[in-house]
Amino acid sequence: MKQKADDELKNRYGLPETLGLMEEDEVSRREAKAEWDRGVKELELRKQSKRQRLALEVNSIPVTFSSSRLESKSSTSASKQMGGSCSLRTRILENTARRSTSQSQLRSASRATGAVVPK
Repeated sequence: MKQKADDELKNRYGLPETLGLMEEDEVSRREAKAEWDRGVKELELRKQSKRQRLALEVNSIPVTFSSSRLESKSSTSASKQMGGSCSLRTRILENTARRSTSQSQLRSASRATGAVVPK
C-alpha cells in the first residue's frame, strides 16, 4: 500500500523512481525546516555578496571628464550628498541636460540663419 502511494506521488510530480520517500513525523519536519532555513540564509548571503561586489565594480570604474565640462553647484552638491552610488545617474542626467541645451541652441541659431538642423 505504501509503495503504491509512493509511486503515485512520484508519477504525479515527475520525481525520479530512485528517490526514496520517508514518513513525515515531527523530527523530519524539524530537520526539513532547519535545512530550508539554512538554504534561505545562504541564498540571502549570496545575493548580498553579489550586490556588494557589483557596487564595488560600479565605484571602481574610472571616470574621465573633459576639462571644458561645466558643473552646476546644485548637481555637484547633490551628488556629494547622495554618495557614489548615484554618481552614474547624476552624470546621465547632466549629459542629457547638456545635450538638450546644446540642441536647442543650435535650433535657435538655425532659425535665425535659415539653416536646417537635423533633430
